[in-house]
Amino acid sequence: MRAVRAGQLDKVVTIEAVTETQNARGEPVPSWAAEATVWARIEPLRGQELVTAQQRAANVTHKITMRYRDERGTATGAQTSTTLQDTTKTWTPNGFASQEITITGGTGAGQSRTVRTNTGTTLTIDPALPWAVTPDGTSTYLVRWLTMKKRINYRGRIFNMQALLNLEEANRAFEILAVEVTD
Repeated sequence: MRAVRAGQLDKVVTIEAVTETQNARGEPVPSWAAEATVWARIEPLRGQELVTAQQRAANVTHKITMRYRDERGTATGAQTSTTLQDTTKTWTPNGFASQEITITGGTGAGQSRTVRTNTGTTLTIDPALPWAVTPDGTSTYLVRWLTMKKRINYRGRIFNMQALLNLEEANRAFEILAVEVTD
């Protein structure tokens, strides 16, 4: 992937996260809420590029390029062997489920675990694999914010993500293979 210039990101898109509630019969009801608004480039795939992309993820229709943002912070509040709390945050419940969290500094630095669930301020990891060293108020962390459980909304056009490609640290950009939902 070549360097991405700001002018190439010419569409304002909304990243949406799903939350589930239950109806009167106890059945799950998905609800989508805006989580972030970012600049992106949306390109329909054609020809050889389409064939190549569909080898990675079937039925993809578009490639979306955007800059990535990491969720970073410092542990605050009460920490346990299976949680990391940051009382300064207001995360979408379960918005980081299945994402990797890494302790990047302070107590417990270097540990990485998978987030099982999260509330607005607390990330919970798998109790079968607790922190070897429990984080504390000196611990800084990193969680990747974009997950396959989210979708992209561009002026009412919905794109479901199928694969994340070409993450470039130097460029802080990546490409997403997506399927446009046509209902």
